[in-house]
Amino acid sequence: MSRRSAALAALAVAATLAAAGCGGPRTETEKLLFGWAQALNTHLATDADGNYEYPRRLADIDPLLRITLGFEDAWGSPLRYRKIDDGHYDLASAGPNGTIGDDDDVLVHNGLLVAPADAYAKRPADRLAEQRPPGGDGAGDD
Repeated sequence: MSRRSAALAALAVAATLAAAGCGGPRTETEKLLFGWAQALNTHLATDADGNYEYPRRLADIDPLLRITLGFEDAWGSPLRYRKIDDGHYDLASAGPNGTIGDDDDVLVHNGLLVAPADAYAKRPADRLAEQRPPGGDGAGDD
């Protein structure tokens, strides 16, 4: 992914975040996921090693990029993150019921909010369910 593509993706995330509004746990979780998406895209665009790829874990992002971001959704469940390949990722909240893989999940794929039914039809829920919490203490390692 080029720096220009990464910058455009970051702008798309910012526009989506601005449109999200505020209020309620779902919206707070959406804002959190969009914040992580912005941190992921900034990480991608500023990769000091020149690899320009998403990190293996959220905890691998520079702490200055994620200083205000938590690792739990508004319901207290850990966020799920999966680097699919160098240029793609999934980020999810298990939603109010705390169970990943159903219709109340909040999902972001590469900075875009996606409907759970659409995402799970294309990518089975177990892709995210296998992931361990992405905590800053090293959790989430394979």
